[in-house]
Amino acid sequence: MRLWISEKPDMGRKIAKALGGGAEKNGSIDVGGGQVVTWAIGHLLEDFMPHEYDERYRKWNLEDLPIVPKRFQRKPQEGKTAQLRVVVGLIRKAKEIVIATDAGREGEAIAWHLLDHAGWKGGALRLWTSSLGDAHLRKEVGRLIDDSQKKSLFIAAKLRGAMDWSDGINFSRLYNLRLNNYGDKPLSLGRVQTATLAILVDRDNEIENFRPSDYYELTAPISTDSGTFDLKHRPAEKNRILDKSEAEDMARRASNQPCKLKVETKPVTMRPPPPFSLPELQMACSSKWGWGAKRTLDETQKLYEAGVVTYPRTDTGCLTSDLKQDIPAHLAALAKHPDFKDLARIKPEYRSSVFNDAKVEDHHGIIPTDQKCDPSRLDDSSRKLFDLIARRFLASLMPDAKGRRTVISTELDGIPFRTGGTIIDELGWKAVWKGQEEPGEKKKSEDDEDGELPPVNNGDKGKSGKVLVDSKTTKPPAHYTEGTLLKAMLNAGSKDPDAEIRDLLSNGGLGTQATRQEIIEKLKFRDFARLQGKKIISTERARHFVAILREESSRLVDVAATADLERRLREIEKDSTAMPSIWHEYVRNLNADIDALRHKPVRRKLPPSPQSSSKGGTRRKSAGTKSSSSRKPKGKTYTPRKSSGGSRAKGRSPSRGKRTR
Repeated sequence: MRLWISEKPDMGRKIAKALGGGAEKNGSIDVGGGQVVTWAIGHLLEDFMPHEYDERYRKWNLEDLPIVPKRFQRKPQEGKTAQLRVVVGLIRKAKEIVIATDAGREGEAIAWHLLDHAGWKGGALRLWTSSLGDAHLRKEVGRLIDDSQKKSLFIAAKLRGAMDWSDGINFSRLYNLRLNNYGDKPLSLGRVQTATLAILVDRDNEIENFRPSDYYELTAPISTDSGTFDLKHRPAEKNRILDKSEAEDMARRASNQPCKLKVETKPVTMRPPPPFSLPELQMACSSKWGWGAKRTLDETQKLYEAGVVTYPRTDTGCLTSDLKQDIPAHLAALAKHPDFKDLARIKPEYRSSVFNDAKVEDHHGIIPTDQKCDPSRLDDSSRKLFDLIARRFLASLMPDAKGRRTVISTELDGIPFRTGGTIIDELGWKAVWKGQEEPGEKKKSEDDEDGELPPVNNGDKGKSGKVLVDSKTTKPPAHYTEGTLLKAMLNAGSKDPDAEIRDLLSNGGLGTQATRQEIIEKLKFRDFARLQGKKIISTERARHFVAILREESSRLVDVAATADLERRLREIEKDSTAMPSIWHEYVRNLNADIDALRHKPVRRKLPPSPQSSSKGGTRRKSAGTKSSSSRKPKGKTYTPRKSSGGSRAKGRSPSRGKRTR
């Protein structure tokens, strides 16, 4: 028997249909010809808790740390045992396995954890696809690859899992014990979670400590034979006018002065961006509709499982060169959509900035598939998300936008004044937005007065009127939204003063496309962050906690160190032979970290978890509801109650059952 293992029931049914179909029975579909399709329900297995390795670990004890199992083990997830029995039973009957889970690190992990659990000793074939469209799947099921080409993804996933478990268990127990934090909301630490929290806290501290200052700019009305218009004196930040009397003196000197105008016009060509990556899509949806990162991924996953967009978990928007031959079919499917019947009838342009194999690792950008999308079968959220993805895809294939960039400048008593603007002559790809705000479009600067400029020529003479002094005030940086926090995670280390670190992290960042939004959800659940409209704000508890970690030079708040580890995991995906040395180095460092902090006194107190009933996953009951000091155990040990000693003590949301990162 050839057994196909998919990640979810709907995906299994699509694969079965592509194989010819069959009757569904007891968590599987027999499609005939000795072929059976079954499915997981996401992860059917989860990590052992410490006390399942050794009962003494049920009690939290500083002297037991670090806890690092010699062999990591997994157990059935509660509520999923029935399907697990089905899958394991079929694996043990199978002669051949086809892994048909999501094409990525997590998909490999789901499949191989199941195969290992069932005692499978052989290899496997792999269905590796970015589309669940019917026509595409019918082709892909006939051209399987050897999974040995992708097995290194599982090795990287196992290593990541072992590190996540070890960091989450050991540092969470360490700091809960040292800080006497034994309430309903245990502290949760993880190498990605904590570094992300530090990014959020740093921004909020910067805003809180910001002190506004006044500065001044000048506006000069210029009269010419063609009419009157304004030019501006806006020095760069380092040269701003900070003294009002100086600004007034400059304005007086520049007033009522003859001038000669300099007019420079240059043609500009604006190339379209590539299709969306997941982080870019999450940022666009956050900006347009206030969607959280998780909601954007969930909504895109729905479209993927419906077969109308490609695989969503991708860090690049670029496409591979072999997709060029399929683009006409994708456009033909879009032309059947009532909103794109005209736009999709284009002659595509295949730019190297869009079709770039070097920038695509496992998955290309998110685009519509070659399957017709019927908008009447989608809910409102799905319709507008599909519209956004489709327009960005179409734009990437359309002609360049072209125009003219004009700058008018002069000097008044040696003081430079200017204005500028861009006139679009050929809309090209910008026509796809039909007057809508282009996602990711940069806001116009104050120096760019886009629109109609006065009809003046180079060398024309003019005269200034009374120059006005404009009072300005510096503004703090903006609070993060979920979208901009995702971007900060993706670009972690990009502004490090060390050029070597910047280069090292150029393709890194914190987390992966599959985990970043989960990290943000964990921060909200743990009362480390809360939503305030579109803004995501760190709590007082989070700021104190990050301060403690910084005082102790914890590597968990070192963004560069954490992002570098992510880079090394990606190296393992390409060559798994590096895994043992990386793991042994990690364990040595973990032991050293725990030994250095085990009995170190903590000078700072941690505020109790705030009362919260927000939508961000927080619970109403605070850790400060009961006195933690009254339950302070002797000898820095603690036996958590069942409600906080299970998965939550490990840093997992009870609704998710996933480990802390």
